Amino acid sequence: MSEFNMDSASNDAERRIKYLESEKVKISTVKDAIINSLQNADSVIKKKF
Repeated sequence: MSEFNMDSASNDAERRIKYLESEKVKISTVKDAIINSLQNADSVIKKKF
């Protein structure tokens, strides 16, 4: 997320929308990976206890 630039294409709404949509895809990918990891960890913990 260090590449996120809030002022990216601030004068061009169409470019800004495309940029923000691409950031949303990246965030969804990371969110899904985190949720999957948490589910796996939960399964491992339940098996041990």
